[in-house]
Amino acid sequence: MTRPPLPTDEQRAHPRVAFDARAVLSLHGERIGDYRVRDLSEGGAYVTGQSVPPPGGPVDVLLEADAFGALALKADVVRCTPHPEGAGLGLRFRPAPNHIEDLIVEAILSELRKPRGVAAA
Repeated sequence: MTRPPLPTDEQRAHPRVAFDARAVLSLHGERIGDYRVRDLSEGGAYVTGQSVPPPGGPVDVLLEADAFGALALKADVVRCTPHPEGAGLGLRFRPAPNHIEDLIVEAILSELRKPRGVAAA
């Protein structure tokens, strides 16, 4: 399904929004760790946590948020930086079924519609 681009002031392929959710990362069925989602876009997420997965590699991601429940995705770790919680990871989502992408887009649009200064629950 082709969607019109979301409104954004940034020069990114996908706009990102501050988003508070939980992510569980695993690799080959082995749990890497629990992470806090800091921002979310149609194309990926920035998460923070104590564990550092192998850079560049694919990981399985279980995103859990009130906006959409639990979603299982695959992602590549494209960035890993120091963070007070241990590590900050940039994740790029791999293509997912349309219904999963639609749930993520709807959650982003919902955040964009909120008045500025109102954080996700």
